[in-house]
Amino acid sequence: MEGFGVNTYRMVNEVGEGVLVKYHWKTQQGIESLTAAEARRGSGARTRPRVRGICARPSRRGDFPRWELNVQIDE
Repeated sequence: MEGFGVNTYRMVNEVGEGVLVKYHWKTQQGIESLTAAEARRGSGARTRPRVRGICARPSRRGDFPRWELNVQIDE
């Protein structure tokens, strides 16, 4: 899952010049989505065992999720 900060921060350097900054996280695993039919079949199903399996199996292999942090700076 990719993410982004909902807040914009103002960073100021030592001479008082400010810039606006936002943070964005880009997944390095790739993005996968369900089709509409898959989502309908899965809705209402017990999700906890699925989430546990999605997270635990790759972690046991040492394949931990990774993100790249990007900074958007507007002067």
